Amino acid sequence: MIFTNLIDTIFVIFALILVLLVTLVALFFFFKKFHSRGLIIYKINNIQKTVIRSSSKKISGIKHYDFNKNNSLNNNEYYDIEKFFNLFDVDTKEKISKYLNLLSKNELNIKYLHKEKNKTYSCELNIFPNEEEKNYWAILYWKKNFKNTLNSYVVSENYNQLSDNNFWFLINLQVNELTYIQGINENLITALLNIFKLEEKTLKFFYIEGILTVAKKFKNMNEVNKFKNNFFLTFKKSSHLFIIKKYFKDFGFQIVNNSERSNTLITNKIKFYASNKTNNFNSYIEDLEFNKFNEALDIFTKKLEYLDFIEQKNYLYDHLKEKNIEKFITLNINGIEQEQFKQIKNINFYKNLENNIFNKYIVENNSEKISLVLTQYNALNNWNLFSKHNGKIYIDSLDDNLDLNVIEKILLNDQNNHEIGLFVKNITPDLIKFIQVKKIKNIVLTSQLTNKIDDFNETYLKIKNLEMQLGNNVKIIYLNLSDEINIKYFNKLNIRYLLNL
Repeated sequence: MIFTNLIDTIFVIFALILVLLVTLVALFFFFKKFHSRGLIIYKINNIQKTVIRSSSKKISGIKHYDFNKNNSLNNNEYYDIEKFFNLFDVDTKEKISKYLNLLSKNELNIKYLHKEKNKTYSCELNIFPNEEEKNYWAILYWKKNFKNTLNSYVVSENYNQLSDNNFWFLINLQVNELTYIQGINENLITALLNIFKLEEKTLKFFYIEGILTVAKKFKNMNEVNKFKNNFFLTFKKSSHLFIIKKYFKDFGFQIVNNSERSNTLITNKIKFYASNKTNNFNSYIEDLEFNKFNEALDIFTKKLEYLDFIEQKNYLYDHLKEKNIEKFITLNINGIEQEQFKQIKNINFYKNLENNIFNKYIVENNSEKISLVLTQYNALNNWNLFSKHNGKIYIDSLDDNLDLNVIEKILLNDQNNHEIGLFVKNITPDLIKFIQVKKIKNIVLTSQLTNKIDDFNETYLKIKNLEMQLGNNVKIIYLNLSDEINIKYFNKLNIRYLLNL
């Protein structure tokens, strides 16, 4: 009997030791990963030649790593810009200095490895203009490299985990057009954790149809509400919301309760909240609005599936020749309320899907020359569908600006030498230079730009300068131009080509 009790005791002690060892190993690998990456945010005053570190030394619970302890910058203290340069090697320093001296409006991206003793770090430095304050933001992302160790976030491509018996608080972020094209990466998620002051170990990540969802699980609604209140206080106080504006076009918050089991319902609610700025957690109002959105989305997707469109012919008119010189076809979907239709079209995934299906339909059902308008995403990723098209192809952006790097890739992909035009919503010196160098023959000034025209204001002067620099080499087309502006500036801006779509 004594011997049996002794055996039982030894077995229990062994089991406890085993559990303790497993726990210690799990904690070791967690902290090894958790303290192995982060970001540092700087604000550069290019006029004063100073720099200030904007982020604290502890970001999202991640221990800060000083790459050069003799040159480390303290939070919220101004330093001479040379102090910032000294954080980097000679080659990186030279690239940063050249970029700042050019007063560039573009973004500088530098990837490099930093080695210290027996440790290696993958680093990425992003510097871009801060238009509001006329200076520059610099974000340094770093990640310790491990041998044979996965050191990245796990991002799911379905929402199955959200259909369990728990409560979830979701942060739904719809990426902007450029992020939609490039995809999300580790640095972007690390930046979000900094803004939201959240620890990775408590979160799940999802990225589906251009919406990044950060999800946190709870056992009951009391826990959800407590977290929600604290979260909003932290969120409103964050000084780094510019990161959200840089990568995302919309975001919203959502609570999934344990009565919601339908994956489709959860998916559509995520789309609703990611494109709806009215999140006020008034369940009655939001349920009404969501039901309208859900019904509209069902109609929209079915009409796309069954090619249920209304076709309309449009023409490019040449005032000088007094005739139509180019044909366009627009396809429209009816039967959806304007408010819900606008929200659906505000989702990049559906805007690109609609654009792709519309243009395939036009190409397959017309033998004559028809000009197409493709989104940047479709022109880059689905060019093979339109490569044999016999008409002109115009590239449009979903956001305010064309990305010239994307346009250049599209031009390189074009093996059949199409005449490619650009829809322009914002005129910049870089755009003008690009048009000249790449010999773009057609540009379309959208109403988003031309509606701002007034006597000798900035928009007027930009368009006048555009016309003078491009001369007769480029066809400048005015899209949906109002009669008032057309009459008033017809001669001043030498308006010749008009298009209504």
